[in-house]
Amino acid sequence: ISFLSRDYDRATDNIKKVIEIDPNNVKSYFMMGFVCKETSDSTNAVRNFRKAIEIDPEYADAYEELGLMYANKKNRLGIEYLTTAVNLRPNNTIARYALALLYQDLENYTAAVEEYNKILLIDSLNVNALNNLGYVNLLNGNYDEAINFFDKVIMQNQYFVEAVDNKGYAYELKGDYVKAEECYKAALAIDINYENSKQGLKRIGK
Repeated sequence: ISFLSRDYDRATDNIKKVIEIDPNNVKSYFMMGFVCKETSDSTNAVRNFRKAIEIDPEYADAYEELGLMYANKKNRLGIEYLTTAVNLRPNNTIARYALALLYQDLENYTAAVEEYNKILLIDSLNVNALNNLGYVNLLNGNYDEAINFFDKVIMQNQYFVEAVDNKGYAYELKGDYVKAEECYKAALAIDINYENSKQGLKRIGK
């Protein structure tokens, strides 16, 4: 209860008591790692997650948390942990998306696309994977293919401002400033403060 209520001091005391009784209680080390992560103690978060893995080498949640921590820092170690997490749970789209995004952030677009496509095999309507596939195609100069992906996102959620803006950027790079302007203005109609679309309109002279 203390863990769920974010009473982390009490949660820490309770977890320590469990570990004193059962030094190999894998869930307790995982929970301690999570408490440390939530309280910005990344060093001890990593230590406790690794301890959980040491006790149970197939504890997928610990691999995922470690992977997410390293991915947030764009650290390549995240690839190892997230790959293990998805190997243990192939249908875990959260870990797989984090892995794909890390590949994308590290500019390994081939690997990113492969992971995004695996997500779509599990969840064909995953808007984040579709949007990022569009963005990777945009970066590679495949503007029509990018627009196709952004349209798939917008068909599911017309208020997905990032996809609307990305579509505008694809049209801008294609040289179709009329459609780019339409998309940028549509994005600003969703979020009047969306900076990317404001900058897009400035670039095309609107």
